[in-house]
Amino acid sequence: MSDSQRFPVAAHSLAYLAHKGAYSPAEAAPSAVLAASVPTNPVVVRRVTALLAKAGLIATRPGASGGAWLLRRPENIRLDEVLKAVNGCA
Repeated sequence: MSDSQRFPVAAHSLAYLAHKGAYSPAEAAPSAVLAASVPTNPVVVRRVTALLAKAGLIATRPGASGGAWLLRRPENIRLDEVLKAVNGCA
């Protein structure tokens, strides 16, 4: 996946999680749901959410009952943090 594809998927996924109020494991959004929202392949979403999780912006849980949820309030997530998380640049 190219750098130019990761940021829009990441931004959309974060916006979706914020809109749905996904702030805990009980409210986690599965990658298939995020992928349908973007729209893209669930594998693409899982790759991007792994990068966001590594950066501490979200948490993820694997498996059939897994998904992603926000670790911070949306107003405390800056776009430059998202860009750095998915593209590795400052």
